[in-house]
Amino acid sequence: MIFVQGAGVETRSASRFLAEFFAKRGVAALIYDKRGAGASTGDWKRSSFEDLAGDVVAAVNYLKTRPEIDPARVGVMGSSQGGWIAPITAARVSGIRFVVVKSAACVTPEEQELARVEAQMRASRNSPNDIEQALTLYRNVIAYARSGEGWDKLSATLETASQQKWYFFARNIPKDWWFFDQVRLTFDHDPIPVLQRIHSPLLVIFGGQDSYGPPVRESLARLVQALGGGGNQAVIQVFPNAGHDLRVEPGKGDAWDFSRFAPGYLESLASWVRLQTEVGGR
Repeated sequence: MIFVQGAGVETRSASRFLAEFFAKRGVAALIYDKRGAGASTGDWKRSSFEDLAGDVVAAVNYLKTRPEIDPARVGVMGSSQGGWIAPITAARVSGIRFVVVKSAACVTPEEQELARVEAQMRASRNSPNDIEQALTLYRNVIAYARSGEGWDKLSATLETASQQKWYFFARNIPKDWWFFDQVRLTFDHDPIPVLQRIHSPLLVIFGGQDSYGPPVRESLARLVQALGGGGNQAVIQVFPNAGHDLRVEPGKGDAWDFSRFAPGYLESLASWVRLQTEVGGR
């Protein structure tokens, strides 16, 4: 089982808990440093999802050389951004035994980011006017990243906006900021056509309180419409009280408790993976 990281800089430690969880249950787990993180070379900041999926393909090919690994029973699990990348791997490599997608919105990264900003600003009780200003600014950043035109105007707009309490970008952004490359390389990715192309058993997991994108019901509706009646062997699970990382979110007015995974999440995940990796299964 190969674990694919989320956005940003992540070393193998980000997936260590789940890797050890499965290893103790007889499922070999491979974790690695994302390109440009830890001991890995390269630069994730200027890599496309296809580039990062290529790293997962390399991991699949590596596992197939190991005598203790059954090459017919290799699966992938991607969390957050990794939930967009893992299916690309399965679409490129034949024989992937299973795919687990966790906390990956079924919309483009652009739609996900704009929805995240709106949801988190609403939760922080920003005014509707502030939220609209923030979203307009983000759309302007995205437009510049795609076209490369209008830097002087955008730079002045960013400087003015940086005085607002809601401002969430870095200050003194340079014209060649790496995030502009990320927008250009990744923000148009639509995960649905990729999911429709894979034929491996698919498990999609959402936290019902995930605020890192549009409401989960929107992703569910798009996913069900896309996969319903198709050839995909898909299972969709929603843990109502869980957030983006599948840990329990406190209810309104409740004190924060020590974070813990949503009840049933780990057991359900382990059971589904075990079913896919049984000898003679599928």
